[in-house]
Amino acid sequence: MLREDEEFRLAVMGLLGIVDIQSSLRQLVSAVNDLIRTVQRLVEGQERLWDGQNKLWEENRKMWEAIKALQEGGQNALRTDVNRLWENQNKLWETVKALQEGQKRPQSRRKQTMGGEQENQ
Repeated sequence: MLREDEEFRLAVMGLLGIVDIQSSLRQLVSAVNDLIRTVQRLVEGQERLWDGQNKLWEENRKMWEAIKALQEGGQNALRTDVNRLWENQNKLWETVKALQEGQKRPQSRRKQTMGGEQENQ
């Protein structure tokens, strides 16, 4: 009778609550499908965030390398400048020593000359 009489079948299903269960199941399936789509969008968004984060880390690494290169280059330039200053300082000292020695020689020659002249007089 359930197979033959659709109206009777629907009435029995209604009394047993099957119609409500089917409706609830359809709603649950729809809600689960919505959740699946939402989770998929979240996963895709998370992947984009990770990609963006990885790009930021790479850019950060490149900046630190550039900073390090600038520091090393600056240190090398500074070291070169300091070495040049030391060389110039040493040249100046050599010049001062030579001038001092040059001043001492004529004085000692003058003394020798003056002392020799006094002896001859």
